[in-house]
Amino acid sequence: MYKRLENYSIDHEAKIVFHEFNKRILRNIENLSITEVVSNGYLYEVNGKTNRGIAVTYFSNKIEISIFPSSNKYDYKLGDVLLNYLAFYSNGTFSVVNKSKNSPPYDDGMKNDNKGYFIFPKVFESKINI
Repeated sequence: MYKRLENYSIDHEAKIVFHEFNKRILRNIENLSITEVVSNGYLYEVNGKTNRGIAVTYFSNKIEISIFPSSNKYDYKLGDVLLNYLAFYSNGTFSVVNKSKNSPPYDDGMKNDNKGYFIFPKVFESKINI
């Protein structure tokens, strides 16, 4: 079953040293692997358990946490643990980042449209005389 991308945001005022946070969280979660994907973003995965992992991006005044579509129960549990640890560690508050219900890739823009549409253009054969 397709699940949508879930985003959370933690607003904080204190400066976060994410390298120190990563050292702390590695001691607390068994088989955790952390991959730096950009200079301020990491992918957190539990080896042999998570399906997609959790993306965490650090900014100067907020932290963004993303749980990807097709995640399993271990991804969601890891996301919950990271969200709570980061909110505590940063002394911040978290919120769900709402997306429009009609945001891509699925929307209901043509829900009541009864016209037929071709996905591929109709191609006519032309005869070429050689």
